[in-house]
Amino acid sequence: MRFAQWLDMKYSIQVDSLLVQIANGEKIVSDVLPFDGKNYISQSDYCRTLECSYHSFFGLKSHFPTEYIYVLGVWYVSMKLYRMKEADRRIRGVKADLRKEKDKWQLKFEFQ
Repeated sequence: MRFAQWLDMKYSIQVDSLLVQIANGEKIVSDVLPFDGKNYISQSDYCRTLECSYHSFFGLKSHFPTEYIYVLGVWYVSMKLYRMKEADRRIRGVKADLRKEKDKWQLKFEFQ
């Protein structure tokens, strides 16, 4: 990707914005399997990018069975479900940060 930056200024800006999106977790670098009008991400890429176990990957299968496919010995989940879980993970992170701020003020007494 860095080579594209040397070709043209336009490519340089696009590469920089792509790298920022990857660093922020907005984009992932993985193999995407197109199938039946949907894109799917593999189980290993899903678990690696969301930092979760295989158990949690299959835990969603009971609630969203149509979002999973099994191809050549590898389980895949739709990008739609992946994006939902990615957004959920970000929201939970923000909630945890807000709770930490609240907990700093818990049981704090100011005497004058």
